[in-house]
Amino acid sequence: MEHARVALADACAQSLGVRRGFARAYALALAPQLVCLTPDAARERRAFEAVALALCAYTPQIVLADAYTIVLDVSASLRLFGGLRALWRRLAATLDASGHAAALACAPTPWAAWLFAQARVVDRRGRRVVKFARLASMLDALPALLLPAAADHRDGLAQIGCDTLGAVRRLPRAGVTRRFGPGLLDTLARTYGEAADPRTYFEPPPVFGARLELMARVEHADALLFAVRRLLLQLVGWLTARHAGVSRFTLTLVHETARRGDPRMSTLTVAWSAPARDLDHLVLMSREKLDRTELAAPVIELHLHADEITDYAAPTDTLFPLDAGPDAGREAMTRLLERLVARLGADKVREVGARADHRPEAAITDASYTMRRPARTAQARIAQEGAMPIHRGQASTRQASTGQARTAQASTVQARADRVVSSASASAQRAGASSQGKRRRLNGRLDGPHDLVPPHAPVAPRPVWLLPEPLRLATREGQPYYRSAMRIVSGPECIETGWWDGPGARRDYFVASGDDATLYWIYRERTPSETHDAAWFLQGMFG
Repeated sequence: MEHARVALADACAQSLGVRRGFARAYALALAPQLVCLTPDAARERRAFEAVALALCAYTPQIVLADAYTIVLDVSASLRLFGGLRALWRRLAATLDASGHAAALACAPTPWAAWLFAQARVVDRRGRRVVKFARLASMLDALPALLLPAAADHRDGLAQIGCDTLGAVRRLPRAGVTRRFGPGLLDTLARTYGEAADPRTYFEPPPVFGARLELMARVEHADALLFAVRRLLLQLVGWLTARHAGVSRFTLTLVHETARRGDPRMSTLTVAWSAPARDLDHLVLMSREKLDRTELAAPVIELHLHADEITDYAAPTDTLFPLDAGPDAGREAMTRLLERLVARLGADKVREVGARADHRPEAAITDASYTMRRPARTAQARIAQEGAMPIHRGQASTRQASTGQARTAQASTVQARADRVVSSASASAQRAGASSQGKRRRLNGRLDGPHDLVPPHAPVAPRPVWLLPEPLRLATREGQPYYRSAMRIVSGPECIETGWWDGPGARRDYFVASGDDATLYWIYRERTPSETHDAAWFLQGMFG
């Protein structure tokens, strides 16, 4: 009820004959069991702005009009969303997911679209006009009292028999201005597209925060996903309006406290590595988090706050849809790892990494997967930091001097590189001549009719398989023995490190071969005293 009149009637009240605009006394006479609710202006305004925020995903030009009507200028968004029909369906789906029943209409002017939407509430007829050629005939048939400027002169228009907008337009302009003022004709001109109609667009808040009161208390976390989706719709619209993406948000659960010791609120943090604003991805990450959550008490209200916001450029469509680009596989793997972390927990997802350590047992790490933020590209840095302004008179001079400096610098670098390459080639020739005839460095099997050493074999080869723990070898006549007597193929490679985090490692690594021509990676521990025999260990095997 609003001003002692029915502002909105549900389906049950309408079945009893109650209509919008009826007086309160008349509505109660038709349906004595009618329940009248007083509108809460603050809550209605919050819900109204929440819907506008969700619709920012389709256009930034949104107007909050009278009678809780939202006017969207979608002329620049039709091609992006595949035409008017596809955009119409997406708008209807978004409004339905937001929990609101809406009357959609389309027209070339804001006032005409507003009138068509109001008319649909009354007669349930959909009106969708795209071209101006059909606009006038469609508007002329509408009731004149739908227009607020005409509704202010309800009695005057009724006395002269003007019940449609077409009848009002046919009246003499001078007489209308003298009797009803210039406001009615100005509004009609903007409605029919005969005059400009500037509007003030809706501006999203600088910081995102949304709340939703639940219709009933929820006792299971997975049942909150429907309400969380409504909040995420607003977040996606806010992110689209700001050309941003989110990588972490906090969901606050307000509980119904039955006992003094029950918690009043609890929080859930949903995070992932790469910023995103895709609704399906946000809902998926929220579902994985809620599935692993046990509620301390029934929930009656939800709050959502965006914590980490970064600039985000939406992916562009490619000419060939099958070729998703070089980053498609990396993005798919990142999404998969994010889902695993959200479902199983960060301590259950492990990753193998490399560490700068010469000890083989310490060079590989096994740690919990850490979601990494993507590095900022050079283009993003330039866009954020800005470029140095150059005056037009100095542009050609600076470009010429810059080009000369770059040419000179490139020549100097090339000359230095040639000298380094010549020196390296000479050193390689001397090293090859000195080592020829002594031994071969092998990274394969020993036996064979051909030379198995590649031209760029590594100086210190590493085996494919490492043992979990080094295996101590027996010695016979001072030589290591494993299944057969071993003979040294290459080495030694001396490693002395790790003194800062333990006893340290002082080892001489060799590549050895057995009778079966298998290559082994062994090392000998260097002892401070020469009186003790050095121990031999097997570290790994080559393929």
